[in-house]
Amino acid sequence: MEEQIKQPEKEKETSKAIKEFKRKGKHKEADYFLKNKDNIEYAAVNVKVSRILINQICATMNGGSFNNGLAATTTLGCGSWGNNSISENLDYKHLINVSRIAYFDKEKKVPTDSEIWD
Repeated sequence: MEEQIKQPEKEKETSKAIKEFKRKGKHKEADYFLKNKDNIEYAAVNVKVSRILINQICATMNGGSFNNGLAATTTLGCGSWGNNSISENLDYKHLINVSRIAYFDKEKKVPTDSEIWD
């Protein structure tokens, strides 16, 4: 069951920001100076960006910070919205090769469609 996102108190301002992003094209990031969680969630659902910074200066904080949890980088991925292969900050994890060993477990049950989607 999908959770309904409530319309923000400042829907007019949020809608204006969304229109501006659509006019300029798909972006790597957006920054909002908001306190209302409903407004933040509404924007996150409706603006196609890879990172949304809340109450931070986008130009300096979107490349990562100890304070926001984004990986430090000078290369920002913008995901499929911007024809990129990643939608996060490029860091060392993207530059190393990893080999994974996957064993078949015949005891595992494959879920039905209704178990997955209902």
